[in-house]
Amino acid sequence: MKLKINKVIYGSIPGALALTSALHWAVPIAIGIVSAASVVILYIPQITIAIFFYGLPLVKAFLFADRVLLSLLILSILGILTIIAIKFHGKIVLPKIDWFQILLFILVVWVLTTLLWTPNYERGIHKWRLWIITCVFPLELIIIMARSNLKLKNIPEYSVYIGIVLLIISYITLRTNTFSPLQRFNVEGSDWNYARSLGFLLLTCVWLFDKSCLWKKILLIVISMISVYFLIKAATRAPFFTALFLAAVYLLFFSKVKISIKIITVLLLFSAAVYLLSGSYLFLRIVGLKHSIELSSSIRLTIFEYATRNLSKIPPWGIGAGGFHIFLPQLLKYILHPHNSLLEMFIETGIIGFSIYIILMIIFPIYVAVRYLINIYNHTVSRNPLLEYALLIWLFGFTNDLINDALASGRYEWISLGFLYSIIFVNKNNEQKRENEQS
Repeated sequence: MKLKINKVIYGSIPGALALTSALHWAVPIAIGIVSAASVVILYIPQITIAIFFYGLPLVKAFLFADRVLLSLLILSILGILTIIAIKFHGKIVLPKIDWFQILLFILVVWVLTTLLWTPNYERGIHKWRLWIITCVFPLELIIIMARSNLKLKNIPEYSVYIGIVLLIISYITLRTNTFSPLQRFNVEGSDWNYARSLGFLLLTCVWLFDKSCLWKKILLIVISMISVYFLIKAATRAPFFTALFLAAVYLLFFSKVKISIKIITVLLLFSAAVYLLSGSYLFLRIVGLKHSIELSSSIRLTIFEYATRNLSKIPPWGIGAGGFHIFLPQLLKYILHPHNSLLEMFIETGIIGFSIYIILMIIFPIYVAVRYLINIYNHTVSRNPLLEYALLIWLFGFTNDLINDALASGRYEWISLGFLYSIIFVNKNNEQKRENEQS
């Protein structure tokens, strides 16, 4: 085990050095960007969460690098800078030890423990490390911000500003036909994470729509249309459909604008989607579903079949993080996760990991949502826009990861848990403190 750990750690250092040597021309640019971002984060620590929301695609776009290790290093530095920035704004207050923190800690330790018997240690440690840095760390960062009395309500607006940068980079890469560093962040045929970043941007614009002045409303509509355009260019179906559906639902049933404006905005959004979808590669992938000729869907069905067929063989402690592929036929051994968050947690982390995941990721958010809707219906509480935003982003992330990865790519639903926890527990504690101080 120690030999494997040393191999992972020390094997990464030459890779990072080689990457720096190969991209020596990009080092000054990267240093300049990181330095500028550091200054912004020191004065606006909330912007770090926006960067975490976009995640690795955005960091790779800035640094012109494909190495995940370097991206994780930058995200870690941004998080540390944010904690330092909170010190400038006020006292840092760490999260309290309660049932949420206890369950999350047990899950983190348990997933790490399963590496002792996983058949794919490298994949497991990569998944665990990625989950900690891109999901658990920003989740706790949000809680620390809330407990330190930093306002979270500006994070969606900062996310739109970061999203504009993402769209600009996307446009440049789309227009670049010759070899250039920007082509490393390719729009055509891009990965799942990039498409979900665009869906997140669309939903954030929709949430901000009724909270903005006229000129900002127009800007948000334009950004939404451009986001839909690049969503179609990304040619990833689940983020496209879930983002459009949730955007329409929120606009029609939760937005405070006039009903006529709601209908016009939804029609405009769907008309643009239909127009841009015509003749696109995404359209061909959607049509392929009907005729059962789309390779990605066929492979997923095969994966689900093999996974469910072997559920009885899973020990109570799971087969270990990153070890799912051992149940697949030789032809599909390159597929490293079951493309279903529930199957992944049960097969790889056993009944312990699966149970904790269900409590944190499903029962807790649904309980908050149902209780909130009942209270709104009974007029016992006023509407909480930030809570609605957190639930919207959780629903977007979780429904996407029902056909993807629960840990390594689940940043939206995990980060939204930080918002839900802060709104439900931290804000109540702060209000009680103010009441006690006043009395």
